[in-house]
Amino acid sequence: MNQPSKDRSRLWRRRSLVLLGGLVAAGFVLVILRKLLKGKSQGRQRGFTLLEMVLGVAIIALIGTGVIKAVDTNARAVRIIDEQVQATNLATAYLEGIKQLAYDDSASPYASVGDTIIKPPQYNVAVNVAYGYLVDGVLTWATTNNSGTYKLQNISISVSREGGKLVLTTCTFRTTRIR
Repeated sequence: MNQPSKDRSRLWRRRSLVLLGGLVAAGFVLVILRKLLKGKSQGRQRGFTLLEMVLGVAIIALIGTGVIKAVDTNARAVRIIDEQVQATNLATAYLEGIKQLAYDDSASPYASVGDTIIKPPQYNVAVNVAYGYLVDGVLTWATTNNSGTYKLQNISISVSREGGKLVLTTCTFRTTRIR
């Protein structure tokens, strides 16, 4: 099932919930109003006028819509927070794995870090390393360490979901002692 049809089905489900909630709430209001007004009917008048019914349904529909929107917003926020917590845990696991390894200035350092980490299938983790060195007092960055003279590493870890949606990026620095 592709993404647009999923979104449409969610939208129809949400609209159905709003309508159902409005109808149920309207029924409760009508029962309560009938009990409150039971002793106050005059003459032959029984029940409610059309205007009272329309106003009652409109008020309940507005309240129901507000409640449904609040619940939906809360569910989205929880989903986003869960996603960020999962991404933070993955990035932390990778950083801890890198800490356990010795300083490595090879062509693809720390490639084995992800081998021991259990990663949910919907997440992708990328570890990028840039090498820093000083030239005339200015720090310069390179993506490879051909000469082995670069002793500062900028390690960035990016966690993304399927489809390339970036969830979290963090970085740290690592160096080796120059003797």
